Amino acid sequence: MRRVIFGLAAIGMLSGGPVWADGNTNAVFKVALRGITAGTLTVKGAEIGGSYQTTGVLKSGGLVGMLRSITYTAKSKGTVRGNSFRPARYDENADTGKRVSKTTMTYAGGVPKVVAGETGDLSPASQKGTVDPQTAIYAAFRDVDEANVCKLNVQM
Repeated sequence: MRRVIFGLAAIGMLSGGPVWADGNTNAVFKVALRGITAGTLTVKGAEIGGSYQTTGVLKSGGLVGMLRSITYTAKSKGTVRGNSFRPARYDENADTGKRVSKTTMTYAGGVPKVVAGETGDLSPASQKGTVDPQTAIYAAFRDVDEANVCKLNVQM
């Protein structure tokens, strides 16, 4: 469910526009599914000296929020050079209204390791070079120079 929701947000089922302030990313989007308000996605982040930190909140709202309260919060940090991100840590809290979960991943040599939460069926070694969901969302929605707008390629 988490990947579906973040995937939908990341592929553009969003309306509204970002608000940029103080050189940091601070974007708030309305999330809509087939024209029906489903909630909001807030993405914040900062890049300083080759490092990045980002947080995100996906919260149900509108008609969907009336049917079920869903909240995902995530934060990640790592290093960045241009459009190349190397996460060091990812933390996620999920509350779907039916289940509550927490996941923490750390990265060593570009390989993620789940240190808390569900591990899933994927081999960590097969995920080398990928980024976490929050880093991918931040990379897609952060403020970048015009020359780099269409050069983003993030594997998740």
